[in-house]
Amino acid sequence: MLIGILLVSVSALSMPALAADSDGMGVRNAGGSIAYANGHGQGNLIFFDLNETSGELSDFGLNTPEGEKALLHSLSIEGFVPEGITTMGSLARMTGENGTVVLHDNPTGMVHVFMRDACEITIVLAGNFTVTDRKEVGNATNISYQLVLSDGRFEGAISSDAPFEVSEDGTAVTCSARDLMVKFMPQLALHPDWREALVMEAIQDGRVAMELALFSEGAEGSYDVVSYNEGLNAQVQKVERGRLQFVIGGENHQGAVLLVHTDKATLDNGNGLRVTMNGDRMALVEEPVELLFEQKQQASYGVIDEGENQLMVVYLPVNSVGMITVESVDPLSDLLSPSGLAMVIGAIGIVVLAAVAVFRRF
Repeated sequence: MLIGILLVSVSALSMPALAADSDGMGVRNAGGSIAYANGHGQGNLIFFDLNETSGELSDFGLNTPEGEKALLHSLSIEGFVPEGITTMGSLARMTGENGTVVLHDNPTGMVHVFMRDACEITIVLAGNFTVTDRKEVGNATNISYQLVLSDGRFEGAISSDAPFEVSEDGTAVTCSARDLMVKFMPQLALHPDWREALVMEAIQDGRVAMELALFSEGAEGSYDVVSYNEGLNAQVQKVERGRLQFVIGGENHQGAVLLVHTDKATLDNGNGLRVTMNGDRMALVEEPVELLFEQKQQASYGVIDEGENQLMVVYLPVNSVGMITVESVDPLSDLLSPSGLAMVIGAIGIVVLAAVAVFRRF
C-alpha cells in the first residue's frame, strides 16, 4: 500500500512536466537562432550582410520594438577572407586562415574578432553613432583599450588589445589588434534595464574577467569566450541542453567576475539552477549586480533575465579556480534522490499513522 501511495504521489508530481510537452515536439529552441544564406544573416535579435569574397561585414544591427536599428555600417579585417560560415543556435561563426569572427544573437549584439596575429581592423559606425569617450584599463587585462559609442539615445563599446585611431568626426575606428569586441546596450532590443547599464560599466572599468557564450543545438553545442584578464583562461568541456561545464584556470589574485550568456532553450531556469564549483554548491544571490561590486567570501552567482536569453553573473573569490557546472533543476531530481525518497516515505508514514489513529478513534 505504501509503495502504491508513493507511486501515485510521484505520478501526480510528474504531470505538469508531461503537460508542458503535450504537443509531442519535445524541447523547442525558443532562444536566438541565426539563419544565413546568400550573404545575409538574420537572427531573432541581430541582422547582418557578409561579402563572402572580401570578408567585409556590413549593415550589422539589432531588431528593436521600433524596427531594425543599424549599429555598424561596416567591419573589415585586413587579410581575412571567410572560408566558411556556420550557425549554431545563437552564434554565427566565420572562420578564415588567419582567425575567426563570432556574432552573438543576444540583446547586446556582440561581435567578437580574434585573430592569430595582429591585423588592421576598420570599423565604420552606422547612423548617428560616434565615439564619445576613450578609456584604458590597467595592464592586467587582455582587452584594455575601450571606446564608448553613442548616438544620443543608445550606447555601445568597442574594446581591443591595441590602441585605436579615431577619425576626426568620430565615425570611423581603426586598430591593429588580435582581439576585439563590439557590444551595445541591450535596451536596443528590450526595455531599459539598469542592471545591464551597470554590467556595461563594469566591463569598461575592468571589473569583469571573462565573458562566455554557451548555446546548445540538439546534441551539439557552440561557445565563444572573451577574456578581459590575461591571468585567467577558460576551457569549455560540455554544452548540452540542461547542462554546461567549463574549467576556469590560471591565477585569481583579486577575485573574478564572469558573465555567462545562454538562452532558455539551453538552460531552463524556471525551476532554478544547480551551480557548483569543484563539486561544492555556489550561493545564489537575488540581485546579480551585487557581484560586480562586492567581494564575497563564497563562490556566488545570480541570473539576469533577458527574455528568451539570460545572463548569469558569477563571482569567484580570491584564489578560487576550477570546474564550474551549471544544470537546470529537475523538480523530481531532489525528490527521487535517496534523501528525498526518505523524506517522502517519512511524510507518507506520518499520514498513514495519523489515518490509523483516526480510524482507531472510531
